[in-house]
Amino acid sequence: MPKTSQRIRIFDFPHASLLFDAYLESVREEHSPADAQADSARAERNQDGAVIAIDKSAIMAAKRKRSEKRKRAVVTAPPAGDRYDIVLDFYAFEATAPSRHYVIGSQPYEQVTGVYRPYRLRFTQAQWLRRSGVFADLATFAETPGEHEARRLMGALHASTPADGDFFIISNASPEYMLFSLRAGGYRIEEREGAPIPTQYLRRWAFTPPTPAGPLPERPALYRRFAGDAVVIHLGKRAYRRRLFVGGIIMQGPERPAVDHVLNLCPEPNPWLVNDITYPGDRFSCKGEMALGMRLDDLREEAEWVIERLRAGGAVLVHCYAGINRSSTVCCAALILLEGLTAEQALARVRESRPGVQPDPYHWFLLLRLAAQQRGEQPLPYPTPLATSEPEPVDAASGAGIGDDVGAAVDSPAGTTTGAEMAATAGALGREALDAEDDPALASALPEWRDLSA
Repeated sequence: MPKTSQRIRIFDFPHASLLFDAYLESVREEHSPADAQADSARAERNQDGAVIAIDKSAIMAAKRKRSEKRKRAVVTAPPAGDRYDIVLDFYAFEATAPSRHYVIGSQPYEQVTGVYRPYRLRFTQAQWLRRSGVFADLATFAETPGEHEARRLMGALHASTPADGDFFIISNASPEYMLFSLRAGGYRIEEREGAPIPTQYLRRWAFTPPTPAGPLPERPALYRRFAGDAVVIHLGKRAYRRRLFVGGIIMQGPERPAVDHVLNLCPEPNPWLVNDITYPGDRFSCKGEMALGMRLDDLREEAEWVIERLRAGGAVLVHCYAGINRSSTVCCAALILLEGLTAEQALARVRESRPGVQPDPYHWFLLLRLAAQQRGEQPLPYPTPLATSEPEPVDAASGAGIGDDVGAAVDSPAGTTTGAEMAATAGALGREALDAEDDPALASALPEWRDLSA
């Protein structure tokens, strides 16, 4: 059995799916009712410093009530220092009809139909751990345009490390590094007032099954030799346990891993290279992540490169930077094509050896479609009209979103995103940001996307 590392531990976070493909309206800090009453009590002093008589029973009752709520929520160790509530107001997407799959150009898309419902996620006894990009200053985020990709949430992770303790990371769809993490004593979902907002749009992302809860294993001897975790593969009736490896460049040292072929998917050169010259038999194929990640044809090409060498009897290491997203995606694709597994089965197989892997939502969508293709399922061509003129310019409001209906339905309080911004964002939530010259078929389809919610 592998040695269990206490450096990283994953916890269940039951609201991750609710945050997926949600629209983040606002982020703010709030003092809890008990803290507010305590502050008021401290303020009720006369000029001589004598404490004015107050009703402490109300304060104690509020503290007990807050404690009971924390027990019903998931509770972690309360952080030290100043504590407050960190509050996220968001609109969660809820499907109301089966989705439909289309192909635009050469790329698969999913048309979803549903409603946005207003929710609030409250982290109690919280502290910020890190904030970057538009989240570095909450006032800056409040002024961020409604169509900004940082407002489209993709989920959350609850983890623990010795350096940071228990913490939460909230992820979004921005291709830039814009996220925030925090510590909290607990959390809960609260409903907000507001009618459901109907929507229909096209997307190419899907909810990745959450990382399994538990400590992540540590295999230092295996990493020193192969720079990755071994994924079991089946060729014919035989199982091979040390032919396919998944890892990250951060696991590599100055000596080349003991494999026949290395597929490097990150921009960093391998540390054992001389003058950054790739070894014969290896492959350097830098890939991005999220919206800038692989397309379906890219993924198939990388997976077939791996399969060809596995079938020839070689041992292959597939790695990206951290061994979490891109490398696991290619390994899952190789298992789908090689063994006919579903995307879920392929991910479960890779997680047997490396539980922390997590293809991002864009890559997971590709794995789902790749497995569907292997089963003989083919998406429909998107019903684009015959183009008689150049496609109209596409802005956020004309995307495949809620459009003007959202602007009329959302009544945002002062200081938060306005209904008009939400309407504009509706387009961005469902519109794929691809250059028209890169995909003419997509460009032809874009003008019609505005009519999806009609």
